[in-house]
Amino acid sequence: MGTSVTNLMLTMLDPSSITNQLMFKYTGEIQLLEKGHYKFDKIRFLQDYRGWRPKIKKIPIEHNTFDKWPNWVYEEYDAIRMSLVPEVFQRIRDAEKRSRIDDLLELTNSCDVAVLRKIAEHGPIKSVELITFLNEQQIDGKQ
Repeated sequence: MGTSVTNLMLTMLDPSSITNQLMFKYTGEIQLLEKGHYKFDKIRFLQDYRGWRPKIKKIPIEHNTFDKWPNWVYEEYDAIRMSLVPEVFQRIRDAEKRSRIDDLLELTNSCDVAVLRKIAEHGPIKSVELITFLNEQQIDGKQ
């Protein structure tokens, strides 16, 4: 959404009058009246002398029907949508894990947190290095 607004503002003649320019970029309207029928109108904005919003005048351009969409369109859309389901569930699981990490770290000892940080920084460590690191932590009083 932010990128869309940025692109809109960069292509505007005068960024200070965003409402006015959005209003004049909106020049047509397509309505689906019922299944298979549409109506296309051109929009003209008129001055409203009794309020701050402009009046809208719709000029009818076209009123017609369209054929039913073929089934392969729905099937292709459904396949694309379903292919994204595992990614969405993975993002949900990742967000849940991130929100639980802080709670779990509060329950652990500060020494355990220090060891986990050491492993995260340096990768796998040997047991001798771990014992040395833990002794240093106890000497420094960072338990």
